[in-house]
Amino acid sequence: MSLTVSRGLTDAGRWTAVATTVAEHLDAMRQASRRRIAAPRPPKGAIEAARRFFRYVLEGIYLDQMPAPRSTAAAHLSPPMAGFSNLAIAVNVMRSAKGPDSANDLGTLEKQITSLLQTLDHLQAKPSEKLPENDLTLLSTFLRELQRQGEIERDAAVASHERPRPRPIAF
Repeated sequence: MSLTVSRGLTDAGRWTAVATTVAEHLDAMRQASRRRIAAPRPPKGAIEAARRFFRYVLEGIYLDQMPAPRSTAAAHLSPPMAGFSNLAIAVNVMRSAKGPDSANDLGTLEKQITSLLQTLDHLQAKPSEKLPENDLTLLSTFLRELQRQGEIERDAAVASHERPRPRPIAF
């Protein structure tokens, strides 16, 4: 099991497959709507993983805003680093997608992430029901930027392992 699923301790590159799968499904939903045909069945595992990502982000916001110990009723099973790690990813995605000031206020970020999570919840609970276009666009924009950042990180990791080694100079 990957760290993405088991602990939430990730970088953007580990969420690339999830972001890609859900974003492609949203595109397919739009196309089906335009053609007036039934939307394809949602990729349940990818949607659940995306929901997990957003819950980790909200957990990171909560931990940042409320440093006091949580009650057992409010406690989650995710480790604190999962929340902080995924919060950092979400902040980078929001800043990249919407500009540098878009993620300065955690209260605003929390509302945006909550809205994206609600869109996924709705998609999971009522897959055949049409979602508002604005909600689909916001979710798709976030996921495409997460995908882009993950691909950049993956490419950088590959490139760092492919550095040419200097050849010894023969005298």
